[in-house]
Amino acid sequence: MRDKYVCIVCGKKFPKGQGVVLVVKGRKYPFHSKGCAVRFFRRLIEELDPNALSDAFERVRKSFEDELRAKEERNVKKIA
Repeated sequence: MRDKYVCIVCGKKFPKGQGVVLVVKGRKYPFHSKGCAVRFFRRLIEELDPNALSDAFERVRKSFEDELRAKEERNVKKIA
């Protein structure tokens, strides 16, 4: 029998290998769909300290910008 998870947002059951399961400090947070994960994270963001949240957003934004810049540089055609 396959392991089953229960979504912490909507309560739906889903089999292991489907949905989204995050593990934070050894604790599992199962979501049956990306929509439920987004709902969870929206509420999580509302609960966090705005100053810490702003700093984290800037770090993540910069990380994605750096990745995009590196990808663009790799994709530039080089004429030899």
